[in-house]
Amino acid sequence: MKRIAHITQQTLGFYRESSASTTFLVATLLDSVIDLLQAKMVSTQVVVEKQCDDLLQVTAIFGELRQVISNLLLNSLDALGKGGRVTLRASKSLNPMDGSQRILITNRR
Repeated sequence: MKRIAHITQQTLGFYRESSASTTFLVATLLDSVIDLLQAKMVSTQVVVEKQCDDLLQVTAIFGELRQVISNLLLNSLDALGKGGRVTLRASKSLNPMDGSQRILITNRR
């Protein structure tokens, strides 16, 4: 029941946030996700390492992107079980289709 209540609270929090795109630091986004899942990381004894240029920015809907990355990290924590390490890495990348700049976020365990 606690887990269901927590998920419900997270979902409502994401819903209440602005649905407009803003420019923000990717490091802030990753920190927010790590803070959000801190209790799960402690209970599973998994260390999450963030590798990101502190000045890397993206324009997106913060809450929606946070929810996507939270889901991916949560899946990694569940798959890993007890102990271990997960690395969240964000870096600049080029779109191979048109050469435009983009941000690549990877999650390695």
